[in-house]
Amino acid sequence: MRARYLAEAEPSVLDRQVCDQSSPGPSRDPRSPSEGVSCRGDLGMRDTATNRLAASTREVFRGADVKTGRELHELVNRLAAPADSESVSAYELRADIGNCYLGRSTAGRGVLLVPVSGALLPAGRKSGHLALKFVKHVEFELAGKKWEASAAILECDDDAHLRTFCALATDVAASLEAADARASARDVSEIVFRWESLLRNGRRLSPDEELGLWGELRVILDMPAIDNAIASWRGPDAARFDFFASGVGVECKTSIHPHRHHVAHSQLDKPSGSNPSYLVSLLVTEDAESGRSVPELVTSLSDRVADGAAFEAKLLQVGYSHADAPAYQRRLALLAPPHVFPIDAVPRVRAFDQGVSQLRYAVQLDPERALDEVEATEVLQHALGNRQG
Repeated sequence: MRARYLAEAEPSVLDRQVCDQSSPGPSRDPRSPSEGVSCRGDLGMRDTATNRLAASTREVFRGADVKTGRELHELVNRLAAPADSESVSAYELRADIGNCYLGRSTAGRGVLLVPVSGALLPAGRKSGHLALKFVKHVEFELAGKKWEASAAILECDDDAHLRTFCALATDVAASLEAADARASARDVSEIVFRWESLLRNGRRLSPDEELGLWGELRVILDMPAIDNAIASWRGPDAARFDFFASGVGVECKTSIHPHRHHVAHSQLDKPSGSNPSYLVSLLVTEDAESGRSVPELVTSLSDRVADGAAFEAKLLQVGYSHADAPAYQRRLALLAPPHVFPIDAVPRVRAFDQGVSQLRYAVQLDPERALDEVEATEVLQHALGNRQG
C-alpha cells in the first residue's frame, strides 16, 4: 500500500525555496494565498523502485491514534528523520492524522498540511518558529484516489520545537476531526492562534521557577491517575493555588531549607474561597547520582499521559520549552515525604497599611502542625483529582 501527495504550493514563507517550479510567474507577497509552484511528496509502506522515501517502514498514523505521550514521542521520531535530499518534492509525508498530513519539507522543516474549504483564504503569518500559509490549489493522491483542495500549511523552522509542533498538529487534527464538514481556513487559523499564544509564553525559567516546577511535576508523578492530576494543575493558569479538584486547593512549595518558603500573601488569604486549602512543603537537595532534573520529570510524565497535547500545552503555559531543556540540568531528590499543612497553620502577616499590595515574604513552618501521612495523602489525592467524595 502506498499513498502519494501532489501539491501546487507557494515557496515556504520561511525560506522562499522553489521546488519543481514550472513557471516563475509574477512575484507576490509571501503572506498572500499562493497558487503556482508545483511540489511533490510521498507517503508509503512498501519498497518501490521509483522513490527512495517509499522504502521506509514508517507506519501511517490514523485519526485519533496519536493521543498518548508515547505515541506523540513516536510521531516526533518519525518527523525528525532527515528528508530525502534527492527528492524533487516540496514535502515528504510521514503521518496521516485525521484529515491532516504531517511531514517534512526538503528544506528540513516539519510541516502540517490541512485541506480546507472556502474560496477566500486569509493571509499567512509567521510567529516565532511557526509559519502558517494558505494554498489555493493542492492536488492529493492517496491510495489511488485523487482530489484537489485548498490547504493550510504550517511549518516549524527549528527541530528543537518538534515535540511541541507535533502536539500542535495532533490538537489541530483532533479539533477538526469532530466536525462533519471539511475545516475552513478560519477554523485552522483559530486553533493555530491558540498555540501561538502559548508559544509566546516561552522564556528561560529562573532558578526559583525551575525549582517550583520541579516540585509540581514531582507531586503529579506520585499520583496514580496522571491525567487527572494534570487536569487539576492550576499553576500554569497563574491561579492562587497550584492544584484544585474535588473542592480542595493545594499550593506547592519546594525548598532546599526545611519548611522554609517564600509565599505571596494572596496564597494564604483564603486562596480557594470557602473551600479547604493546604500548603504542601517539599524538601529537596541536589543529587547528581540519583536525582532527577526537570526535563527528566517531563519525559517521565510524557511517557505516561493519555493526552500528550494537553500536557504540552500546560508546559508552555508555565513557560517551559523543550528547546531550553539543556539549561535545566539541576538534578534534585526528595529528602523526606511531602509535608501538608492546613493553610491556617502557615504563618502570615496579619495587618498592613491600606494601599499595600503584592505582599510577599518568607515563612518558617512548624512541622508539628503538619497533617499525618494518611491525611496528607488524602488531601493530595483530592486536590489532584485522584479521589472522589
